[in-house]
Amino acid sequence: MNPRRKPDLPFWILIAASLIAGLATLTHYGASWDEHLQYKQYARHAIDSYGIWFREGRAEGQWEGLDETTGIVKDFHGPSFVMSAELFTRLALRIHPAWQVTDLRHLMHFLTFLAGVIGLYFLARRWLGAWASLGAALLFISQPVFWGHAFINPKDMPFAALFTLSVLLGLRAGDYLYAPQSDGATKWEQVTAAWQTLSPRLKRRLVPATVIWAVSILMLFTGVAIIRNGLSSLIATAYAAPTSLAGRVLAQIAEDMNTVPAAVYAQKLFLLFLRLRAAYTLLSTAGLLWLYRRHFAAALSLAGWPVLLAGFAVGFTTSMRIAGPLAGLLVAVYLLGRYGRKAWAGILVYSALGAAAMYCTWPYLWGGPVERLLDGLRVMSAFPWRGRVLFDGVYYAADQIPAAYLPTLLALQLTEPVWVLAAAGLTVAGLKWVRNRKAGGLLFLTLGWFILPLTIFIVHGTSLYDNFRQVLFILPPVFLLAGAALDELFTRPRQVPWRAALLLILALPGVTAMARLHPYEYVYYNQFAGEVFRRYEADYWATSFREAARLLNDLAEPKARVQVIGPSHTFEPFARADLKIVESEPDYVVITTRYNWDLEYYPQAPEVARIEREGITFTIIRRTAP
Repeated sequence: MNPRRKPDLPFWILIAASLIAGLATLTHYGASWDEHLQYKQYARHAIDSYGIWFREGRAEGQWEGLDETTGIVKDFHGPSFVMSAELFTRLALRIHPAWQVTDLRHLMHFLTFLAGVIGLYFLARRWLGAWASLGAALLFISQPVFWGHAFINPKDMPFAALFTLSVLLGLRAGDYLYAPQSDGATKWEQVTAAWQTLSPRLKRRLVPATVIWAVSILMLFTGVAIIRNGLSSLIATAYAAPTSLAGRVLAQIAEDMNTVPAAVYAQKLFLLFLRLRAAYTLLSTAGLLWLYRRHFAAALSLAGWPVLLAGFAVGFTTSMRIAGPLAGLLVAVYLLGRYGRKAWAGILVYSALGAAAMYCTWPYLWGGPVERLLDGLRVMSAFPWRGRVLFDGVYYAADQIPAAYLPTLLALQLTEPVWVLAAAGLTVAGLKWVRNRKAGGLLFLTLGWFILPLTIFIVHGTSLYDNFRQVLFILPPVFLLAGAALDELFTRPRQVPWRAALLLILALPGVTAMARLHPYEYVYYNQFAGEVFRRYEADYWATSFREAARLLNDLAEPKARVQVIGPSHTFEPFARADLKIVESEPDYVVITTRYNWDLEYYPQAPEVARIEREGITFTIIRRTAP
């Protein structure tokens, strides 16, 4: 191998090795606490909404507003990723019905994680050399917390991965539009040159047609709640005043008006609106594209494949978490800073494509996009989670955690080299910018993607729980900074063996910890944490119940009664078919140590097995029958 001729080859070897390792250990990971809600309820209901919307005009989501029982507001989590994983699982089960559903979902999670690592590497390549970018990716992929979440987490790690890809694709869309092409001109310059050749008469046709189309589409889709309420009011008026114009018209159409409730006709009228809107959207869009293709084909290149992919990525990512638009904002600000006012045209196309992708993949928005999106932003900025958070031996409410919570966990749950390299990289990048204005893009991403969000999370007092899984998406810039430090190191000794040895040494703490903790890598704490058990959260998603089921399958007599203290849905898929899950009078009890439940339930019953790693006990199995 000649690294100079194929500089990215070592990285692809890393991805291939990681893929092999992931596939080899896929069946070791248990279901996480949240998978039940995300897939069995939320994803499936969102998929069903596509049919319900066109049959009934409803897209209320699985829960409308706050569920008072659980305190969970699932409507405001976009379903794009879990819908995709659910559809992938259904297709795979058609091919091979014996596959374990949990493993298929975890495969989708893991492949998305690897896609995010690829995005991180090629983001680093924009500013750093191949070896430094490899170091950033290797350090990222060897974080035990990340590797564990890569399998079991249906929300936060996929969001972090797709957020990273969205930033990369957005920047590449900017390159496509504003970087010089092979002939020396940019795509934007080609389009503006073609515009100058058009006759004034043709310009007067294109501009109004485009404005009318854009405004009408915007009103028809974003104003759907207003339109629906207006149609309902119209029907109500017709019923209340039969002699009015609306009443007479409805009487001509509806012969059974006196026997059918007004709500039925309001629903029918709204469904008619939906069908007419769909027809108008298709016909008007086709007509506008035909007009441009015939008279101004160059303009269509503004929505070329790089821009289409970037727009879809940011829209799909937004349809996972309400923080998704931050990726688009980072891209937009970066393009404005680099290309000035001419970037606005590309940003407008990029934003429109992103909004369309978000709308299409988030059924809950269909009933009122603007209202529900703003409501989701309000709710998710202070998520009403009602559980308890264990931090430094003390339990807190999620909205009462101390300011030190996030900085402490970030310091303790990443491997020891990360923050040293990140601090050095920040210094290196800062000096380069001061001296010759280099590394500005890297510093901008660090500020907008990591430092500002981190500050907001700490100062604003955002509800956090399950350690820092909700903020995984802000961490990729930390590894870009680590790569900047490595890039500076690698400018001196150029020997490949030395560089490879250094990268392996940096990855060693994470890799060895993963081997010791497997398959519970996500409970990792570094050497600075000290005693962890009952001081910090460990197996908070009860993924060890899969191993507990395997153990109990071997221990329990036929038709034994089993009580599960914790999320039973993470135990049942792996238990023997004859074992009966009960609420009382069990023969065996499986207890998660979260919330110290092992100290509360059946403390005198003899222990027959326990699952632990590195002195941290996750689950205890006790024999309760004589």
